[in-house]
Amino acid sequence: MKFCRLGVLLSLFVVAACKTATIYNVERMSLGAQTTATTGAVADVIRQAGERQGWAIKDVRPGEMRGMLNRKKHTAVVAIYYDTTSFSIHYVDSTNLSSDGKEIHKAYNLWIKQLEEAIQREAAFRLR
Repeated sequence: MKFCRLGVLLSLFVVAACKTATIYNVERMSLGAQTTATTGAVADVIRQAGERQGWAIKDVRPGEMRGMLNRKKHTAVVAIYYDTTSFSIHYVDSTNLSSDGKEIHKAYNLWIKQLEEAIQREAAFRLR
């Protein structure tokens, strides 16, 4: 009976561990080789791409924005840094995403990759 309980506990631990991954940050992702965009145009691209993905994007200061995504009972907050040639996305905070500062629920990483791709698509379309 003890082995059965131990097996169940071990199984639960393995399943729980599979739901988290290392926090994914985007570092200086290029906006495109030929862009001659202004920082204002880049900010507009980021805001538009983020809002299309369900993110609330707020200006913090030139070159920095804050993004917040609410999905059911989960919240993710990121800092978005940008200039005329690249952007970065860094984890700031979250609610109900099992984060310990290094690991987080896998859904977070998916949302960040979707945001990253949306910014790249929007930049390719608008910053020609």
